[in-house]
Amino acid sequence: TKGGNYGWNVMEGRHCFNAASPTAPFATCPAETGVGHPVEGDPLILPVIEARNAGYFDDGLGLAIIGGYVYRGRSVPALDGRYLFGMYSVGEEETAHGERHLAGRVYAATRQGADWPFEPVQFVDQPGGDIGHVLLGFGQDREGEVYVLGSDTAGPSGSSGVVYRIVAPQ
Repeated sequence: TKGGNYGWNVMEGRHCFNAASPTAPFATCPAETGVGHPVEGDPLILPVIEARNAGYFDDGLGLAIIGGYVYRGRSVPALDGRYLFGMYSVGEEETAHGERHLAGRVYAATRQGADWPFEPVQFVDQPGGDIGHVLLGFGQDREGEVYVLGSDTAGPSGSSGVVYRIVAPQ
């Protein structure tokens, strides 16, 4: 819902969040917006997808979810109607040249009622099937094709940026 209250900063995903101690969440969370909020008393909106952060949990999926798009293109019929999103980084990977760098991962989620299970999107020309770069964002063109933006540097510097269009394997 555009402009909806998704609970930040009292919720992290569907769980209570304690900004002072992220690994020690509060026992209970509010279920609605608080006093002084423009829509005071409205229920908090829970996300349809969540993943544990690898920076805080051993079984975490990666660092920082990067929002994406619902695929509406024609190049990859298997992705039609699926939500594409990703992780900024899922850890270090080794390149074909033996270098190590942070690598992001792209996921495709499928709506199944109220749930949105997801699975990794495999990039067949990259070691490990990940994008081979940190994931910075997504783009979408008028035809609904989705683009992945990445970089070999962890910060907003350098000239290693890449843009990939998601297409079916050849």
